[in-house]
Amino acid sequence: MSNFQCPISNGCIASRFLKYNKYIHWKLDIGNWKFVLLFIVLFYSSSHANVLDLTKTGSGARSIALGKCQVAVSDVGSIFVNPAGIAALERFSLTSMYSNFNNNVAYSMLGGVFPIKEGVWGCVGVGQMMATLGGIFVTSSEGQSAALSTTDYSNRILVVSYGKEFSPILNFGAAAKLYSKSFSSLQGSSADGLDFDAGIIIYPNEKTTFGLVLQNFFLGQMLNSSSLKEDIPVNIKMGINFKASHETEMLLDYDSNKNIHGGIEWRPNNSLSLRTGCELAPFGPKDVILNYSLGVGLIFKGLDFNYAYAIDSILPENSTHYFSISFTPLPLTVENPPMFFADKNKSKAL
Repeated sequence: MSNFQCPISNGCIASRFLKYNKYIHWKLDIGNWKFVLLFIVLFYSSSHANVLDLTKTGSGARSIALGKCQVAVSDVGSIFVNPAGIAALERFSLTSMYSNFNNNVAYSMLGGVFPIKEGVWGCVGVGQMMATLGGIFVTSSEGQSAALSTTDYSNRILVVSYGKEFSPILNFGAAAKLYSKSFSSLQGSSADGLDFDAGIIIYPNEKTTFGLVLQNFFLGQMLNSSSLKEDIPVNIKMGINFKASHETEMLLDYDSNKNIHGGIEWRPNNSLSLRTGCELAPFGPKDVILNYSLGVGLIFKGLDFNYAYAIDSILPENSTHYFSISFTPLPLTVENPPMFFADKNKSKAL
């Protein structure tokens, strides 16, 4: 199966890998199109990019249900998209997400936000996104039918973010991102890179929030052991979050890769949220993709359970379920003692 054609317009991922690792005298035999699946499901929206960016998959089930809108949102998922979003958080928060694309590609996310002096000195966020794919067959460069071995592919991003409130209407944030990817049993196939993001969030009034983030502005590159380089592309994202009512939020994001994201969230009460969204992305020189998503969120005593279902319009069988769990401790409340005990203490003092 080493000779096949990929059904995507910007070329076959296997040939890209062979070009990237041309110094390795091995060739991959992709069982059940697994590696092509990894590319299509996770990264088709980055067709102009050289580095496959996991953050484009979404920063949590809530974001995915809202069409991947996140630029003008202030929650723990902002660690991965717009670091200015964590500046508004005053309490420690944790988040996690898991999904399995077509029972082949395992995708996970874990992150935490740590306010410094309840956010007075800003907020630090740390997170990781990771995608893994196992059981990829390796054959010889002569194209022998029998597999010599198997290898596992992993792609990871580690993020450290910082956000600070500069004024009642302006938050600023910055993030450092470490990219890494590797094939487990192929010598010299690993690559690493470093880049940075900077973003702002503006609150012009009580109902409207604007966000802007410049991603990978350091023009970083991923470098492997043979000094072969891959560019980490710059991306500019902007977004708006409009509170149409106490129960309803409407979100819209746009980026320099011409991706448009939209979402609506409706909260009938303080514990339940219903969401839907869509994503419009370029596909090839002339075509576009329109994907849909929906989801629900439940909040109970500091635990936030979120679910999203993303519908893939290209390959419906790749439509995927996402599950997120987040935790934020409830604020401590100190109650005054009953008046009976207060009066009793006063009488003893006298």
